[in-house]
Amino acid sequence: EPLAEDARDEPESSNVELLQAYTAARLLERERIIEDEIERREERGVDITTCEAAVKGSLARSVEVRVNGLGGHVCSVVADAFLRVHGLKSKIALASGAPVEQQRLFVGTTELADQDLVFDVTPPASPTADITIFRVDPEWQRCMDMVSVAGMQMAVVPDRLRADKSVALAAVRQNGAALEYVDPTLWRDREVVLAAVQERGAALEFASEELQADREIALAAVRQDGLALRFAGPARQADKEVVLVAVQGNGQAFQYADEALQGDRAFVLGVVAEAGLALEFTGNGLRADREVVATAVVQDGLALEFAHEDLRGDRDIVLDAVRSNGLALWDALEHLKSD
Repeated sequence: EPLAEDARDEPESSNVELLQAYTAARLLERERIIEDEIERREERGVDITTCEAAVKGSLARSVEVRVNGLGGHVCSVVADAFLRVHGLKSKIALASGAPVEQQRLFVGTTELADQDLVFDVTPPASPTADITIFRVDPEWQRCMDMVSVAGMQMAVVPDRLRADKSVALAAVRQNGAALEYVDPTLWRDREVVLAAVQERGAALEFASEELQADREIALAAVRQDGLALRFAGPARQADKEVVLVAVQGNGQAFQYADEALQGDRAFVLGVVAEAGLALEFTGNGLRADREVVATAVVQDGLALEFAHEDLRGDRDIVLDAVRSNGLALWDALEHLKSD
């Protein structure tokens, strides 16, 4: 019988220990909050002799939080000043029935973060505070959570939410390729498209024609991936700065440049100095131009493959090429291979 009584006492003892641990944790948190606030006030030049008392006084107060929605008053709750906003949301959930995960709280135009403290976001020394609540569509929230960690999940987002700019931005910032799956109306949205190409240059493929021709967007795309030049508008493919940035990222991008630029000797000299292999895509007989070819093979010996046959038999050109990359000897004419 005594053993059975001890067994009954054990859960009560355990509960007491948990309560003590919880209380200790709250007290420690309270002390940390006080210390942090005192430090902040000291930095602002508040008199140290009154600082601690003022902080403890502000923390000791309770605040009546009046919660309003777009349709008017929703509920009122009383909260300790040192309660965090997440805890405030729990109180609002009990009073209004709005689940915590569906609540977005604002003071004016500023959204409250879950880790904020009530005394940080309510008027100092005031017994009341007004907060605005917006309820979030739970399906919208699930989609936001999903695309924020895996942007390509935009492909399975319900149609009605693919046109939601917030969801689209979250998706393309995580993976620019998700632009393919947003509602086509957003392919004309400059902010969405710019975010997408900054993360994945090739996303430019899905931008509207107007934005493919936009200089800032085209530059952002080719900086991220030179080959995105393929999807830029004709005006940008003829834009020397855009083309040069693209080629600096990937010499193969020169194949998508305007033909006039591919045959512009002065411009081509600058291009092959940055990316020798771009020689493959030059026009107007520039592969037979000794200065152009010499510049290209110095930058990348393997560009010798694209030089005119006469220059692949030029001893000085071949020497420059093999000094840059010994494998270039493969493309030299036979009589130089045995030199």
